[in-house]
Amino acid sequence: MAKCDVKKIWWLASYPKSGNTWVRLFMEAYVAGYCDIAITSGRFVRGDQRPSDFQRVSGWPVSELSPDAMNLMRPAALCNMVAFAEGAEICLKTHFIRGAINYVRMIPAELTLGAVYILRDPRDVAVSMSHHNDCTIDEAIGQLNDKDHALTTDNGLFCYCGNWSQHVRNWTTGKASYPVHTVRYEDLLANPEEEFVKIVEAFGIKPDPERVEVAMRATSFDVLQGQEDAKGFVEKEGGERFFRNGKAGGWRDALTEAQSYRIECAHAGVMREQGYEPQSDYRGSRRTPLAALPSGNSKTIGV
Repeated sequence: MAKCDVKKIWWLASYPKSGNTWVRLFMEAYVAGYCDIAITSGRFVRGDQRPSDFQRVSGWPVSELSPDAMNLMRPAALCNMVAFAEGAEICLKTHFIRGAINYVRMIPAELTLGAVYILRDPRDVAVSMSHHNDCTIDEAIGQLNDKDHALTTDNGLFCYCGNWSQHVRNWTTGKASYPVHTVRYEDLLANPEEEFVKIVEAFGIKPDPERVEVAMRATSFDVLQGQEDAKGFVEKEGGERFFRNGKAGGWRDALTEAQSYRIECAHAGVMREQGYEPQSDYRGSRRTPLAALPSGNSKTIGV
């Protein structure tokens, strides 16, 4: 393995189903001048969980590695990614929590130049997760609220996310030796040009207004949905579409009162910190205790 002791990685980070793919496609279009959703990574952003990167530092087939083994060799795999870039900076998409697992840091500061972190209203995240994972909203809420929530990718690699509040606080608070630019998905929808310019700057690039305009047109929701309708999208797992509606606040029509209450009880503190106001009076005695809420009143989405 080549020695690696330089900061060369930019991170594009988010909790699952928070807008990471949209921002990745925008940056790919900014660099290339066009967007093709069939090209999933490589022009600017690539994934941080590719079997080939782990195989280079493993004496065993990646398919036989346990999650603990993958986590232990992650820093070495990241070093190799940097080494194979031959001095160039790289940008990695990740859903990992920014913390240590068994004393191994998943986002090593020694390799990191900076990060862009995208967050989204957890109530909308739950609805999007139910579509993507082809599960009920109640099941998606269970994942959103699970402090041990982890993803297993199609290629057999493992990604620890934790619950929504853990993930958001982990990435947005505390001291770091590198800058983290935080952007809300809802602000991207409301002010895309302003927010995308900030993202380009956060990746250490001087924004070119013409490139920003081209990339915004190429990654508008209508264009992305049209491409998916025409040729599909490799990242879609459940539901009819990956690019469903491109709106904020859809949870109001998709969640029952009990479901929004479950999310708000678990995440009210961080929601308020990030400008997402809980709608439930979860503090008062007028509401039914969480444990007594009915569990059968759920909606199945994307089936």
